[in-house]
Amino acid sequence: MSNRNNLLAVLIILIILFIVILVFLFSVLQVSGDERSKKRYSSDSNYEYLNNESSGNEYVPIDFEILGNNRSGSGGGGGGKKNECDDDQIIVRLFRGENTHAALWNETIYEEEVCYNEIFGEMYDGRNPQECDGDNLVLRLIKEFNSHVEAPDALIHDLEYGIDLCYGDLECVTRSGTCVGNEKEIVSLADYNNAHLEDRDVNDYNLLVCCTSSN
Repeated sequence: MSNRNNLLAVLIILIILFIVILVFLFSVLQVSGDERSKKRYSSDSNYEYLNNESSGNEYVPIDFEILGNNRSGSGGGGGGKKNECDDDQIIVRLFRGENTHAALWNETIYEEEVCYNEIFGEMYDGRNPQECDGDNLVLRLIKEFNSHVEAPDALIHDLEYGIDLCYGDLECVTRSGTCVGNEKEIVSLADYNNAHLEDRDVNDYNLLVCCTSSN
């Protein structure tokens, strides 16, 4: 009888240990799943758009599903057309004019176009103007659209910002407050790194990307 009771006690202890292990494993898997979700959304487009600067520099992509548009066709999900020009005149695309994200020239989901001819008052006539030649960097992006930006001359270069956005014969620097000499403002930035940006005529940000062109 005593041996049976001992065996029963051992069995109960084993069952309790088994339950504890299951609970522990479930907790570990749940945390791991949450971390994977965070990583997935850090590069996905399905986050709500930041409408103010209160969230700091956290990267929160625009949610085009909330906006009811798809990433296809001409300008789907864009923030309303303001600037329009021929493709070979587009330096960068913006989601909207202020407190916004950037896209490469050929990502037509963004309708707000920053145009060379509108800024410099003449058409750029060079071939393949959006190709990089080592001297014509305008901005760095973390992804091809729905992206924060890095200034072309940021003191500390974040390697995640590995997409160079270039144009023509532009030579660009960032300046505080105003461009100098023959420089023209392309966009304004909230910061040197991991930054929102805005159209050149909004004037909410004090850090200007200023470029010259010899075209």
